[in-house]
Amino acid sequence: IGAISAISTSFLICFLAEKPSNAQDFRKTSFEFTSIQGSGRVKAGALTFQININVSGQASGRGSGLFSYRGEQDGLRMVVQAECVNTFLLGNARTPISTIAGSIVDGSSSVTGKGKWVFVQIKDQNPDQIRVIDVSRETALQLCNAPSAKFPATFTSGNITVSH
Repeated sequence: IGAISAISTSFLICFLAEKPSNAQDFRKTSFEFTSIQGSGRVKAGALTFQININVSGQASGRGSGLFSYRGEQDGLRMVVQAECVNTFLLGNARTPISTIAGSIVDGSSSVTGKGKWVFVQIKDQNPDQIRVIDVSRETALQLCNAPSAKFPATFTSGNITVSH
């Protein structure tokens, strides 16, 4: 029980849930097709983790592909099947923001158990930034269509490429 509690605490520290941001800060792009690919090592506070992304989406927001996560300190791992993929431009700077929502198809604990939902948000800049949170299906899909401007984790190596 102590190991599960420590894993749960690490997961919650890194992935704090919140409500969607004010929609006026974001402008949804109208590309017919979006591809998000890449991998890297990410740091959020004292936690580091490895991610791999290979997803694509249509202008409707329907998505497919996989996102995987592996924690370096806690061994927490999960594979997420994308069901929603979107791209937005944030603020006057028009910084590209990509969103992914999907269900966990493979995980290492009750925190990352099969069937749970995850929301992933990527800020495409140098270095890239990311946010990953475990939420309900409804919240994941809502956030995929109305993201937040908060990114608690930064890539320390690797890169994510968003193409249209």
